[in-house]
Amino acid sequence: MIAQSIKLIGPGAHVIALCQGVVPVLAATAITARSDPALAPCTLTLIAGPVDPLANPTRVVWLIRQRSLKWLEANALDTVGPSYPGARLLET
Repeated sequence: MIAQSIKLIGPGAHVIALCQGVVPVLAATAITARSDPALAPCTLTLIAGPVDPLANPTRVVWLIRQRSLKWLEANALDTVGPSYPGARLLET
């Protein structure tokens, strides 16, 4: 979904990732830049991200390890409400 968002925003995008979001945003940006260089973001800012979370695991890493992907999908994701910018942005 991150790569889709970058492509949807189009050329000139600036991407910022914070904390746990750094790793997937870094990967999505690299994949986008490789597959379609014209859509690569102008800037990528990575803030306080555990690029190697296994090097020094935090409480968040320990929690993720203790939960299944199904549990995380059910409890850690939510839909952007209709009154907020970005609502239904990626729906097809």
